[in-house]
Amino acid sequence: MNDDANLDPNNIKLLLQKHWREGSTRISKEALIVATDYVQIFVQECLRRAHEIASVEGSQRIETAHLEKVAIQMLLDF
Repeated sequence: MNDDANLDPNNIKLLLQKHWREGSTRISKEALIVATDYVQIFVQECLRRAHEIASVEGSQRIETAHLEKVAIQMLLDF
């Protein structure tokens, strides 16, 4: 996996804003950095687990089925 690929904090901010019920809700720069790091770790771990399953199954690619297999456990772990 490529550890150089990082999520754009502006995209995380847009995702958060989309689900805020009040239009006046804001996020500080520091909180946005932490939220972005959290989502980055979540995505990396999800891909790592899916890659592990794909390897065990002899696949060279991560398919949707591999991500589906790790989804429930990821939500419980995070």
